[in-house]
Amino acid sequence: MPELLTEMTIFGILKVRISFEIGGTKMNDKEFQLMMSAAKQYYQLGISQDEIAKKAFVSKSTISRLIKRAVELGYVEFKIYDAGETVSLLQQEMFDEFGVSCIVLPSYVDEYLVQLNDVCAYAAAELANFIDEDEVVGVTWGLTTEYLAKNLKITGKEKRNVKICMLAGFVTGTIASMKSTHIIEKFAEVFSAEGFVMPAPLLVDNEQIAKVLYSDSNIRYVMDLCRSAQTVILSIGSDNLKDTVLTDQETYNLSVYNRIGLTGGVGDIGGRNFDIHGNEIRSNITNRIIGLPLAEMKTKKNRIGIAVGRHKSLGVLGALRGGLLNRLYTDETTAREVLKEARKLKKQ
Repeated sequence: MPELLTEMTIFGILKVRISFEIGGTKMNDKEFQLMMSAAKQYYQLGISQDEIAKKAFVSKSTISRLIKRAVELGYVEFKIYDAGETVSLLQQEMFDEFGVSCIVLPSYVDEYLVQLNDVCAYAAAELANFIDEDEVVGVTWGLTTEYLAKNLKITGKEKRNVKICMLAGFVTGTIASMKSTHIIEKFAEVFSAEGFVMPAPLLVDNEQIAKVLYSDSNIRYVMDLCRSAQTVILSIGSDNLKDTVLTDQETYNLSVYNRIGLTGGVGDIGGRNFDIHGNEIRSNITNRIIGLPLAEMKTKKNRIGIAVGRHKSLGVLGALRGGLLNRLYTDETTAREVLKEARKLKKQ
């Protein structure tokens, strides 16, 4: 489908990208042409909506509606660019400290979900670079990967024979966990892939039940996919072990988490807790978890982590130090906190 792209920069930081895609909407040709003309005049030429309306012999409200629709349909995109000297230095500091590629985005606003969305949008735009044909990709579930999935866009570059699988079971009764299906569906749609969720709870009552589930052919198939994955996309749980969906829903009772905290737990990936060195913490729940062990995650070719917020700084630090990640997407605030904690650790 023919497409014309045009860009302009306003005040050096705001870039407006207008994409003209013929036949891209259900509106008639006349309305479509007016919509595109209004968007071009308003955003590129700086002409007021009043003036555009007068020239087109329509009401201002019609022009306003059409411009708004052009944005909603994706013909107009807004992106804020920054020279990023500060974050470039942070990225270099992170690489020097951990030997890992870190993409750090500026923290312009002190609003967690805004920062999370910005980081996930940037990561989503780059993911296709790490996924090859005939590859299996493993994904953890949670708010971070939910935002990541929302920001994925179909690029037109089809990847053949890709499989997407969930790396851990779900937390019974939680909407956040149940959204794992939607996360997998979106990944599968964008990458023209087959999607597989882990058809089991994250944590079961005892080791015997876990053994039975692992022997089930359906679960065994997904676990085999997880083991064959060469790219894993990982969200990192909070270093406040009491403030996670796992304890909110009593998947792990508080006494278990107190024990994990006393043994140096700083965060989790896929429900598996680890210490400041990135080593999985062994406890009475370890063999009751349905999901890929951290030791196996460390063997993957691409270990892509996404984490935002000070509350995840120790978890990020442990994951970086332990080799759980070889690429990290984060925000400026989190990166600074991670470096601060790393320096404190060196002094001990």
